[in-house]
Amino acid sequence: MRKFFVIAAIVLLFGLVVNQYLGGFKSLDAKIVPSRDIVVRGKMFEGSYKQDDLKHTIDSLRDQISSGKLAGELVIVNYFNDKDEKIGRLKQFVGIAANHSLEDTTSSREVDTRDFALSKVVRTRIPIRGLVMPSPERIKRNAAKVAGKAGKKIGAFSIERYSDQWLIVDIPLN
Repeated sequence: MRKFFVIAAIVLLFGLVVNQYLGGFKSLDAKIVPSRDIVVRGKMFEGSYKQDDLKHTIDSLRDQISSGKLAGELVIVNYFNDKDEKIGRLKQFVGIAANHSLEDTTSSREVDTRDFALSKVVRTRIPIRGLVMPSPERIKRNAAKVAGKAGKKIGAFSIERYSDQWLIVDIPLN
């Protein structure tokens, strides 16, 4: 029994060291910044975050961007709804922010265009690491805290932009 606790303690210590090394204990760096309007061409998803269609679309867009077939940034717009999120449901708009049209790769019936007018946002810039990423709830709480210090409130959605090394999360201010 004692051997079990020693092994468990070693595994826990190793996990803590790896988490520290990858930046898992760092605080989120969020700032209020001016932003530009963004046009996103893509597809709306509502339902479980585990749905295959959502994962397939995100993976397909990532592959097309990295291969150079599409130019632009992968963008995921998350609409906040605490009640649905608690039961594992989400509402997201997934697409590309660019002047490029997705109609080259998708049926035009499936492509929608959304314009997001952003003047000021709470921006959180996070290095992409496969093992250690903050939860969306933590990012949202941190953004609400930053906005509250400035006497503002956050909006009803976030915009995630993915590059090779960074995840940039913008949450508009009301």
